[in-house]
Formats: sequence, C-alpha cells, structure tokens
Amino acid sequence: MIWHFLITASLMGALAVSLNLAVGSAGLFNIGHAAYFGVGAYTSALLVLAGVRFELALPGAAVVAGILGLALGGLTLKLEGDYFAVASLGLGIVTQAVLNNWQGLTRGPMGIPGIPAPAIFGVELNTLPAQFLLAAFYLVLVYLTVERLTRSPFGLSLRAVRDDEAATAALGKPVVALKVQAAAVSALFAGGAGSLYAHYVSYIDPSQFGLALSVSLLVAVIFGGLGNHLGAILAATLLAGMQQGLLLLGVPPGLSGGLQQLLFSVALVALVLVRPRGLLAERRWRAAFAPPSPERGVRAAFSNSRLPVSVVEEGRNDARDSFGRSIRHGA
Repeated sequence: MIWHFLITASLMGALAVSLNLAVGSAGLFNIGHAAYFGVGAYTSALLVLAGVRFELALPGAAVVAGILGLALGGLTLKLEGDYFAVASLGLGIVTQAVLNNWQGLTRGPMGIPGIPAPAIFGVELNTLPAQFLLAAFYLVLVYLTVERLTRSPFGLSLRAVRDDEAATAALGKPVVALKVQAAAVSALFAGGAGSLYAHYVSYIDPSQFGLALSVSLLVAVIFGGLGNHLGAILAATLLAGMQQGLLLLGVPPGLSGGLQQLLFSVALVALVLVRPRGLLAERRWRAAFAPPSPERGVRAAFSNSRLPVSVVEEGRNDARDSFGRSIRHGA
C-alpha cells in the first residue's frame, strides 16, 4: 500500500506542479487539465502496444499533449476574463467524449487493458519500488524545470501578465504568446505524467480523466498555495493520502472519489479562512507579510548605496554590531 501511495503522490505532485505553472504563475484558470493527462496516457499506451519503445513513447505522449495545449491556447487565450476557464472545461468534456466514442482507436468505455510496465533500455521496471523511483525522478525533473522557468525572465513576465495584463502589454510584452507558451509547457508535463500513469496502472479508460480529476487538481493547487510549487506537491500528497486512506477504511471506490472531493473542499474552505494564500504562500507574499527586521532594513539601505565597497562593508559591520548590542541589551 505504501508504494501505491508514493507512486500516486509523485504523479499527482508532477501533475499539480504542471497545473500550477498555468494557474499560479500565468493566471490561466484551467478546469480541463485532466484532458492533457488522459491524452498523454492514451498516446503512450497506444504507441507501446504498437511496438514503440517506452523511451520514445514517453516524450511522444508529452509532445502530443503539449501540441493540444498549444492549440487550445492559440484558439482561446484571446478570450478575456473567465471565458478561458469555460473553454478549458469544454476541452475536458470534448476530450472525454472523443475517448469514449473513437472506439476503433481507444476501445471506448471498455478502455485499454494490458498496458506493459515501463522498460528503459531493455530493463523492465515491473516492481513497485522501481516504478516509484521513475515517478519520483519525473516529479523532481518537473519541479526543477518549472521552478527554473518561474525564476527566469519568462516566469517574471508570466507573473506580470497574471497581475496586470493591460500594463504588461503596454510595456511591449507579447501577452498572448506568453500565455500560449505557459499553456503548452503545462500540458506537456501533464502528458508525461499521463504516460507514467498508464504504464503504472496497466489499464486506462475515459472515466479516469474526467472533470472530477481536473477539479481535484485545481483544488490541490489552491490548497497548496498559488504560485508555490512545493505547496502544490504538498497538497497533492495530502490528496493522494486521503485517497489511499479512504480505501483503507473500506469506502467503496464508487464513493471514495466524491467523498474525497467533499473532504478536500471542506478543508479548502477552512484553509481560506485561516490562511488565504494557501499552505505555502508564494515567496513574494511571504516577504510582503514578513515581520519588519531592523537588520534587514539596514542591509537593504546599504545595498542601494553608491559608496565605495570598503565603506559599505565597514558600514554594514558597524550596523551589524550596533544591532547585536541592541538585541543583547533588550533595546
């Protein structure tokens, strides 16, 4: 049971981080993220069953999902306000309908059974610990990549678009292009997670990639803290733990999904009342709400100084000594 929990938490964490790039960093309220996850799962399963190696099927699934995200972004990101959320919801519904009705390719509601375990360079990862290592590696890869992106000029531009789209456009930034790129990268990582999921569970059907999963992911991102990727991973882990816990308590699988959403929604409402920014707030909010520090103020003042370096360093040392004396004397 612990290995199932760890694998599920790793995949959900990667999925939540990919969604957080779109929702938390770019402000794209996506309610259809499970569609990219499902497209990645089906693409990888069909490719491997057709004889393609897993090492090629995984990036292929990510690319197909990324192209879908690029297409959705190109068609809908000129919409204003909440219309993008409605468009992403429509994408999720249409994708699930295609998976259900394109029976010649996807077998419809019967799903695809017998998906083999992943094999990398001839080594079959058919044990739970091996699959956990693969899922954990993918989670770390997604986290480091998205964290790097959000700290780059591209990520800063995304945050500017999220905070004030009109002002960002007035500064000459390509607002629509930035949002399309964020949507495509977010979908690409979700497709990769879908590939790992398909080869972990060995059976997929359209009901696994519906609105319930998209809503759970969105709630997890808000619960963890918009714009904070560690918070998204933490919330996804709690979500996976709640899922496994309900199964341990003997709750029927048909009820566990709805009950899980109910419990998570109640927890979200409670969290909004106590910590409106989520479990782990975005760094800039933590800095904004941090208690004032005399030493930090002195450091900032000297950092902005144009005095010679030696004079600045001497001033910093004097300020640090003065601050230390004031602390020792209780001033």
